[in-house]
Amino acid sequence: MSENLADLANRCRAADGLLKVSLREMREELGYGKLGKWVLVALAEALQAEQIGSIPLWILDPRINDEPRQEQTIWLYDIAEGSGFAQAMEIAADPTQYEDSAIRDVYDRLVVDEVGMTAEQKLARIRRLCDS
Repeated sequence: MSENLADLANRCRAADGLLKVSLREMREELGYGKLGKWVLVALAEALQAEQIGSIPLWILDPRINDEPRQEQTIWLYDIAEGSGFAQAMEIAADPTQYEDSAIRDVYDRLVVDEVGMTAEQKLARIRRLCDS
């Protein structure tokens, strides 16, 4: 059994740091026969070890996704420093660590700006994108 998701991590990086995959594909990469809550935990840990994040977050959370399905898909993203997408995820997770200007800059790079949006409105939009 493979102990990591190195192949998927490499595919993610080769795809400009963003890759959509199914839970089936991830489960097979780790060599598990069935998908269950402990496999979700193993997938999340393996992604973290490969410096890969995933959205939506609830898919790999067995407390929320108590009946995971192989057809469920998630987006993998490279957590490499300097990645605009990764920075957006970090901001959405904990905006208190960032100044308004950082939130505005990341949002402007990722989404078409709407005139007059405050930093809080932009943060809310980033969070909606992360959860979709």
